[in-house]
Amino acid sequence: MPRHIKITKAAKVFGEQLRRRRLELGLTQEEFAYRSGIDISFISRCERGVTQPSIGMLVQIAIALQTSGCKMMDDLEKKLLSK
Repeated sequence: MPRHIKITKAAKVFGEQLRRRRLELGLTQEEFAYRSGIDISFISRCERGVTQPSIGMLVQIAIALQTSGCKMMDDLEKKLLSK
């Protein structure tokens, strides 16, 4: 039987992963916003789990974080299903 995960929980976990990866790279939100081409206020809302990026934005985020959108989603799914 499939598990149902609330979207708000997914957004929060994604935000935590986004922030962790950004800090691993030593980037401030401002530097990350510049590299990704995404507004700093949107990045802040994503990191807090208030909003979620579109698929296009996910690709921009992944490139700026030197990873792939697929890896980010795979990590998110694993984290959500392990709880």
